[in-house]
Amino acid sequence: METSFRALKYTVGLTNFHAKKQAFIIQEIFARMIMYNFAEMMTSHVVISQMDKRHSYQVNFTVAVHVCRYFLRSRDDEPPPDVEALIRNNILPIRPLRPGQKNTRKIRYKSVVSFVYRVA
Repeated sequence: METSFRALKYTVGLTNFHAKKQAFIIQEIFARMIMYNFAEMMTSHVVISQMDKRHSYQVNFTVAVHVCRYFLRSRDDEPPPDVEALIRNNILPIRPLRPGQKNTRKIRYKSVVSFVYRVA
């Protein structure tokens, strides 16, 4: 559930609105949700052949959204791109955590900024 909202917000581009009126903002939200559903539908139909490799593979959803956007923006005089083949070419390995491995936060402390340059 949270992954879907993250993909909808960042991958599809729902962080910034281009409209000012409330009706147009709602229209933008629905347009992005339709785009997300179209990309999800296209990625669910892509068959990834799992070869004898170390990891299993999944579709790169960010690239899939860009390919679907390119497909929807293509003109009538151009031949339509093969969306499934383009999505199939961009896959990512699924790397599970090893036993005993933890994802710890890497905290970087900021150094203090002196205000010596303000002294006149």
